[in-house]
Amino acid sequence: MPKDDDEGGGKKKKAAAKKAAAKKDEKPPKPIRWAEGPPRHINQTYHFMKEAQQDMSENIFPLNIRGDQGNPGIAPCIIKEVYFPPDSPTEVATLIESALVYQNSGNFLMAIECFEKAKESWL
Repeated sequence: MPKDDDEGGGKKKKAAAKKAAAKKDEKPPKPIRWAEGPPRHINQTYHFMKEAQQDMSENIFPLNIRGDQGNPGIAPCIIKEVYFPPDSPTEVATLIESALVYQNSGNFLMAIECFEKAKESWL
């Protein structure tokens, strides 16, 4: 069994290091001066211009979040009619579908050929 430290078994506890007492006429040590931090950031004209650009390009709809505007789904519309292209012939539709299948499978040369054939047959 190991011997207890109380019995004086060879190992002595080290006393904690104590700070030396200051003498009567001795001046206190100088405080540590830390280095200055990084320079303070000051906004320049560039920063103000960037902020203005972001404010101008913001979405117009945040005003309605605060209740300043009405329905956000209503937006101005210049063209009232929606135009659709004419129905394609069945040959052209088949070629376009085939081209899309070729494109999705990674066979791009065949896809281009099908698109070109569809264009020629439609014209």
